[in-house]
This record gives sequence, structure tokens and C-alpha cells, in this order.
Amino acid sequence: MRKLNLFLYGMLFLFFLGLGLNATASVFSIDPEFTVNVVDVNESSVFQLHVRYFGGGVGFFVATTNSSGVGIYPGSFSLLSGQSGTVYVSVPAYPPGIYDTVIVFRELGSGENHSIIVRLAVASECVRASTLKGIVSLEADSGNISLVVNATGSTCVRLCVLPVNPLPEYVPVDKGSLGKYFDVKIGRPDHVSWPIMVKVNYTVNDITDKNLEELSLKLYYWNTTELKVLNNTGVDTGLKQVYAYPLEDETRGSIMMALAQTSIIPIPESPVTSLVLVLALASMVSLVYWRRTLD
Repeated sequence: MRKLNLFLYGMLFLFFLGLGLNATASVFSIDPEFTVNVVDVNESSVFQLHVRYFGGGVGFFVATTNSSGVGIYPGSFSLLSGQSGTVYVSVPAYPPGIYDTVIVFRELGSGENHSIIVRLAVASECVRASTLKGIVSLEADSGNISLVVNATGSTCVRLCVLPVNPLPEYVPVDKGSLGKYFDVKIGRPDHVSWPIMVKVNYTVNDITDKNLEELSLKLYYWNTTELKVLNNTGVDTGLKQVYAYPLEDETRGSIMMALAQTSIIPIPESPVTSLVLVLALASMVSLVYWRRTLD
């Protein structure tokens, strides 16, 4: 009888534990939770968000935002258990700058909410070119940035300079920015002989004003989840130029920036501390001399 009671208690414990786990487990997910897109002035952008439902039966969803002019399609929808769906978020054009739109998804049955950020980065300058075949060279004057692409077939190329850092929260804590932010788009990656070449010019003031270690300058790229250093990148301190040779998979996130290790500024010794040390040393010398005179 005692064993039976223990068995029943154990089953009840597992039952209520399962209820607790189900109560705290997420019934749906959004992919990606953060996304960013670069556009030229007067260009709108459309973001795709993928919703997946893990709950039982049918999940009923509503998507809302407080941002003016932003469109969501569909704004309400339903998904069967294990099913996924795509939601399109249309963001209108803005002046150059970085704009965040927060989309809130709510599953009505569980009441669970998810907030997703879509970030629109509107460029301050974009230069374009197209070719049937051959070398394409682009230069963005506002950022002193150049791009060279060797096309093996027809393709279009775009280079955009951003007015501010579009990803400040993703810069490593021990790194400082050169203040050069840009975006590369290749229309037909399969019609390009990889790698391409990117060069960013800088000045002495760019280094000293931002307290950067010049020799550690490298170009980083956004891989849709984090900033990573390009495999083939370096700095020419004579030409004052950061260079890189990106491969195709390093341009999919597109956004790039020049980062460097920040310098550690030594704390100058306090004049008061120096005076104390001098006085202490003088006192010691005087004490030794006084003892010798007594001897």
C-alpha cells in the first residue's frame, strides 16, 4: 500500500511539473528577432518575419506597431500546431538616419507576446554601376570608400555610405569605430569573380580623436546576427587605408565598418604623490646622515 501511495504521489508530481513547464514554455517564435536593411533616400523597405506556432490546436495571432506609416500584412492570422507563416512589414522612406520599428506579435489563446525590432538604415550617399562584364569601380566621396568588383557576367553593384553607426549595440566593448559605415550590394553574386576589394581611407585625426590603436584597424561585416572581422583585412599605415578582400558569404549581411582596439591612456601620476615621495626620500637620507654623525 505504501509503495502504491508513493507511486501515485510521484505521478501527481510529474503531472503538475508538466503543467508548470507547459505554462512557462513559449508557444511561438519569430525569426529573425532583429533585422536591418539599408536603403537609399526615398526608398521604402519590406521586411519578412517568419512565425512558427508550437502550441496545440490552432493559434490566433495579431501583429501591431505604434510606428507611423508602417504596414503589416497580414495583421492577423492563424496557424495550426507546428505550422509556420510569413509576415511582411513595409517601412516607408525617411531622411538619412537609423529608424527602429517595434512589431508586437500576440497569440490570443495564451496571451503570449513577442516584440521584434526591424531597423531601417537610410544612407546619406549611394553610388551605383552596372556592367555586362569586366571591372566595376565605385567611389563614395562622403566616406572616402572605394569598391572594386571583377564581373564575369552581367551584374549591378551598389555602394552606400551610412550617416551613423547602424549597429552600435553590436560593437565589441574593447573596440572603437573609425566612423566609416557602409553597405555593399551585388546584384548577381554568381556573375562575380570573388573576392572583391574594399578600401577605406582615414586621417591621423580619425585615429587620435577616437583614441584608436592604428595597427589594429580591420574591417568588420554584419552576418545578420553579429559583427565579425573579415578573414582577409588589414591596414596600410603609410597610405592611411584600411583594406579588405571580402568573399561572397561575407557580403550577405552587407553592412561593413572599420574598427580598432581602443588605446589605454595611462593615468598621470599625481603631483602631490610625487612630492610626498620626494619628501619621504629626503627624510630617509637625513635620518641616515644624522645617525652617522652620532656614531
